[in-house]
Amino acid sequence: MGGSTKKPGPMRDEPLSYGNYFTLREPERYRIRVEIRRGYSKHLSVAKFVFQRPQD
Repeated sequence: MGGSTKKPGPMRDEPLSYGNYFTLREPERYRIRVEIRRGYSKHLSVAKFVFQRPQD
């Protein structure tokens, strides 16, 4: 099982929002992990969740 990592960029028309996009091609279960660090803080917040992509 492979994984992808992307850094967030500013979202269009939302100056305080950051994000990125991933293409989930196959109808299967995806385990998603988000790491958030504010500025130069040593504290790392982690959110994990599972997304089941339905069939087209």
